[in-house]
Amino acid sequence: MEFKDLSPFIYDMGYGAFAGFIIGFTMKRIFKFLVIITGLYLLSLIWLSGKGFISVNWGTFFEFLNGSFKSVDIAVKNITKTLAFSGSFIGGFILGLRV
Repeated sequence: MEFKDLSPFIYDMGYGAFAGFIIGFTMKRIFKFLVIITGLYLLSLIWLSGKGFISVNWGTFFEFLNGSFKSVDIAVKNITKTLAFSGSFIGGFILGLRV
């Protein structure tokens, strides 16, 4: 088997790696932005509560946050499992067709 026979496969892997890098980089920036917004929101709640403008039920609030984080964790695990299986399946399938 020559290198020339594998070149389309290698180019596809390169494009996939580039697309994965761009998506990962963008997601990292989006998550950082969301963390900053959430932190500012919490600080504003703490400040308004301290000044007596609002009354916050912190127990219910933290239960809500805990449930939200569990949902995100489950979604990320499912996506990761699906991507890992799909990537390896497609790679093996293409390799099986080439050989």
